[in-house]
Amino acid sequence: MTDFAVSLTDVFMDSKTGKVKSMLVSKGILNMKWRNSRSKAIPMTPGIVYEAEVDLGFTCYIFNKGHKIRLGVTSSDWPAFTISKNFVSADSLEFLNNEKIQENDIITGKYAGFSSVDETQRSQGVVAKNSVWFSRVKYPSHITLPIVSIRTLMTNKV
Repeated sequence: MTDFAVSLTDVFMDSKTGKVKSMLVSKGILNMKWRNSRSKAIPMTPGIVYEAEVDLGFTCYIFNKGHKIRLGVTSSDWPAFTISKNFVSADSLEFLNNEKIQENDIITGKYAGFSSVDETQRSQGVVAKNSVWFSRVKYPSHITLPIVSIRTLMTNKV
């Protein structure tokens, strides 16, 4: 099961060097097996497009005039987060969800599309083949950034 790691950065021209710089503002990660619940791991089915909501946490940051906002999306953020081996085995699902999984569930039932892994894949992991889908109509994407006036910041001594 794969991860989606997102970073929010401030991109600007360094006045001293004349080079473009990028400074990390905030970041977050979502392991897709926990996309619906923190208490029940659910594997993904290949070929299905899933919504991923990645929490970047709280931050207070001022983007200066002329700066740009960059949102980076990747499948890893090592060493900040543990590397995902990009699979969920039946025994790990049983452990994570505290339920017995039947072979028929994997082939035709609620875990259809789930594939087994061999010992090499279990130890080394498998390559993730991820896509980020977006369009205004079918797969709309957004980031929510509240705007606070300087007056409000100064009044509240933030």
